[in-house]
Amino acid sequence: TYALRGLHCEKCVQRITAVLRQKFSGFSLMLNPPRLTVGEDAPDLATINGYLAEAGDYSAATVDSAAPPAAPATASAEPAVAE
Repeated sequence: TYALRGLHCEKCVQRITAVLRQKFSGFSLMLNPPRLTVGEDAPDLATINGYLAEAGDYSAATVDSAAPPAAPATASAEPAVAE
């Protein structure tokens, strides 16, 4: 499963579906949240991103890499050492 960038509406789903159907089968698209689920025989991520570019300004990323960055770590409050 990949997170999709640029997928905002049903028209986007139709554009992507039209291109991907020409390239491979065994996939499903979800609009909210924007996800592409592929079967085990699907092409690699770079190839999928090439196909998505044919459909428009779309890209896929692994779900983990598409997550927002973690909040910056805060300094730990270590107890003061008595001298």
